Amino acid sequence: MNGRRFFLQLTVSLGVFAAFNGLLHLEAGRSSLRRHVRQASENARGASCVMLGSSAAEAGFDPAAFTAAWPGTKPPTGVNAAIGASTSVERLLMSRLVIRKATNFPVAVLGFFDFELTAAPVADRSLTPPVRSSGWWTFVGPMSLGFRMEPAVAAEYHTGGSRWERALFAGFSHIPVCVERASTWGRIELLRRRLGSLGLPAVKTGHLGRAEDFEVLEAADSEAFREGCTSRLSAHDGFIVPVVDRMCRELRAAGMPLIVLEMPTSAEHRRRFYSLPEWQAHRDRLATELAERYQARYWVGADWVPEGEGMWFDDVHLDPKGAAVFSRRLARELAIAMPGLGRAVGQP
Repeated sequence: MNGRRFFLQLTVSLGVFAAFNGLLHLEAGRSSLRRHVRQASENARGASCVMLGSSAAEAGFDPAAFTAAWPGTKPPTGVNAAIGASTSVERLLMSRLVIRKATNFPVAVLGFFDFELTAAPVADRSLTPPVRSSGWWTFVGPMSLGFRMEPAVAAEYHTGGSRWERALFAGFSHIPVCVERASTWGRIELLRRRLGSLGLPAVKTGHLGRAEDFEVLEAADSEAFREGCTSRLSAHDGFIVPVVDRMCRELRAAGMPLIVLEMPTSAEHRRRFYSLPEWQAHRDRLATELAERYQARYWVGADWVPEGEGMWFDDVHLDPKGAAVFSRRLARELAIAMPGLGRAVGQP
């Protein structure tokens, strides 16, 4: 009797667990992140310009403003495939998605700021010595895209050469309660913040969320930024990190012209960090390696958007008004550099 009761309880528990996972999977399918990935996948078919990168690129590229500003009679179509709150691993997966879906020969614009191309992604254990974080099993939100899109590729960078850990990563990717837990937790966090802010002065928020959540993306001060430049320039095992190298090589192999673009930053950010001679050395080396290794162009767009109300969310992210200004400038620059970009789909 005890054995039968145990198996009955086990069956019920497993059924509840399976049902919860199914509901969570359906709920996550309606998340803004999933919608963004689906839209990028659909729009990549026939697109002429694809924006890749992190939150600065995602917030900064407005495909409608880009197309409207094209000076020719056959304007190109743009698609925003950048992913905010991501590492270089998720950006690699998005570039691979675009390569699979594209029916054209679109130009790929890889937008970045600071050290996003030369700093190892969190938990990149393909490096020597490996870069460790609290563990891939803690990934939520965009950082969990590797579980859903191409677990084998993501595991190369997040688990190193351990077969056991790669097997765990693969198994983890099939359990929604592990992968999609952020879709539920996000609502709880928003409720907690609303309750916690009762009776307190309002904090700055915008279309990206709370401005203070993005403060950690910038260096603490000029000296810390200078040290970051120096440490990367002195690296002997590769200036451009392996995951970014792979992205650039695959885009080139797919026949997509690559433009690596410094995304706009505020005048204060440029004064504190980009005016340093160490950053200029970092910029020069990056431009040289990109041209030599991938035949990529390096554009400096850090000063493309002026200061002004409604332009900036913070020092490295644009508000919608600023995004439209940036996208129109990008269209004009591309029209000069690649006047045939707006031609018929399928023509290189």
